[in-house]
Amino acid sequence: ENDYSLKVYPNPFSSILNISFEIDKPANVELTLYSIDGKKIATIANGQYPAGPISITWSPKNSYQRELSSGLYLLTLQTSKIKITKLVQHRQ
Repeated sequence: ENDYSLKVYPNPFSSILNISFEIDKPANVELTLYSIDGKKIATIANGQYPAGPISITWSPKNSYQRELSSGLYLLTLQTSKIKITKLVQHRQ
């Protein structure tokens, strides 16, 4: 069983969220931020990634046109094989 070891820091985050994971073979990866009630807030990444460790730095100010409200969100990493969800907290 693959451990994609999805890590997010800092958590809670304010201006920047660092996301890291590792994949054992090239895959199409979608990283999505959802509100706690399941509404899609932002697509953080969506594309083909090579095998190995991947690091993504995401800033809500740059990617999300409105101000991201303080609160809890669900960060989902999805490939054709797996789906991992982490709870993240945003503080303004």
